[in-house]
Amino acid sequence: MGGALCLPLRTADEVVGALLLVSFSRSQFNENEIRLLTAAADIAGGSIHRAILFEQLEHRVHELGSLYEFGRAVSMSLRLEDVVRLIVETVPPAVHAQLVTVFLWSEIEERLVLQRVGGPDDASKAEVKYRGGEGLAGWVFVERRPTIVPDVLSDPRWKREPELEQMLMGVPARNILAVPIIHGKKALGVLLAVNHEGGSGFSDTDQSLFSALAGQTAIALENAKLFEDVRDISVAAISSLATAIDARDPYTRGHSEDVTRIVVHLARDLGWEGADLEMIEFAALLHDVGKIAVPDNILRKPVELTPEEWDVIYLHPYHSAQIVRPVEPLRKIIPWIYHHHEHWDGSGYPDHLKGEEIPEGARIIAVVDSFNAMTTDRPYHKALPEPEAMREVKRSAGKQFDPRIVKAFLKVMKTGKRE
Repeated sequence: MGGALCLPLRTADEVVGALLLVSFSRSQFNENEIRLLTAAADIAGGSIHRAILFEQLEHRVHELGSLYEFGRAVSMSLRLEDVVRLIVETVPPAVHAQLVTVFLWSEIEERLVLQRVGGPDDASKAEVKYRGGEGLAGWVFVERRPTIVPDVLSDPRWKREPELEQMLMGVPARNILAVPIIHGKKALGVLLAVNHEGGSGFSDTDQSLFSALAGQTAIALENAKLFEDVRDISVAAISSLATAIDARDPYTRGHSEDVTRIVVHLARDLGWEGADLEMIEFAALLHDVGKIAVPDNILRKPVELTPEEWDVIYLHPYHSAQIVRPVEPLRKIIPWIYHHHEHWDGSGYPDHLKGEEIPEGARIIAVVDSFNAMTTDRPYHKALPEPEAMREVKRSAGKQFDPRIVKAFLKVMKTGKRE
């Protein structure tokens, strides 16, 4: 049997490993060899220590980078849906999770309500709700402290939900990292990171980072709520203005609100979202605001207008644009309002724009505005039944209207999404 030598691998403060040397050709190592090998072990220990520090530094840089990127993105999001989307799309890689779910507390329902799960949009339709203290999410919400669950099946707080498992894309939850979303003294919800990608379960480091991300989420959610409150006030004020203007003409009472309801559904089906969707809502509400400049004797005339009177009516998109122009946040919608009477073939007004020259927002409003006009009584025509008006819209595709938008409009009307 040969000799063996075991040397510690040291750093300045601790032992990080051991070096085991076995010789089959001799019974022992001499002193010079031991000194040389000891020096080599010390060098190896220092190298290992530096590698560990470098790995820790890399991990810390990754954490700080994730926090910075998420914070920068979420700070620019003023809509709740955008904040939630950012969480489920950007947070999972930061904490090495397969996916992240978001639960927010509903004051009305007094429940934690699942908002969205990472993955396909159609995987987030089922409703999952917990009372305070119910299930793992409810426990974290009430206790207001994070928790790591290495094995969900052995944790009594985990509540199996078929709907939730369906939204987890068929992959059973194995381990969970759950943190509360807290703003000041108020708990807003819970974030759940599901299934650590390394398979070893979530670490304290993951928990620390996830908690920091939850803190940024809390601030973003509060900002989004304030924004939505202000937005609701703005929509209410604009709706009141539009209603007051519509009320001047007994034939168009409620016109702007009816148009707006369908415009928003149509724009969403065409891929509009976020700020653009909100802007087209404002545009639809305000598209006829310029009629305030049209004299009552023309606006309420019970018979067909003269060419001169039509010239006055034709100016209402211009007046609408002028009324909106001083409002800086709404300037984006001016082209949509100003051009909503343009025709796809160039025969419309005021500038005879053609095809793609017409802003898409204006093309969307044009279809819905015309449909509403056809299906309501006017001095110069009786209301058409909706099926007949829809056939007329279809016939006007490629002439008065953008064919692509007509196709989407007919789909919205047939599927009942307009309500």
